[in-house]
Amino acid sequence: MKILFIEIFYKGHHISLYAKKLIEKFIKKNQVYFLTSTKASQSEEFNSIKNLNKKIQIKIIETKDDIQNKNNISLFFYHIWNLCIVYKSAINLIKKKKFNL
Repeated sequence: MKILFIEIFYKGHHISLYAKKLIEKFIKKNQVYFLTSTKASQSEEFNSIKNLNKKIQIKIIETKDDIQNKNNISLFFYHIWNLCIVYKSAINLIKKKKFNL
């Protein structure tokens, strides 16, 4: 079975705790792909899954940088823009690799 994990958030414990534990669980019997952002791949938390690099395939995408003006409208468009980038990348990867989950 082919499984795609998507985690682009680079702050906090998302990659180091949740993603790592799920990936460790699924790599035993499945092909695992991990879609992440450039900033997340350069974070300290990402180091916790580096030892799994040989068992998983990592796809890094370039998302829009953090915004300086953090009013409601700017934040809304920032998140929509990044969502579109991730969605497009995920759909392209799903079409190429034929993921099950």
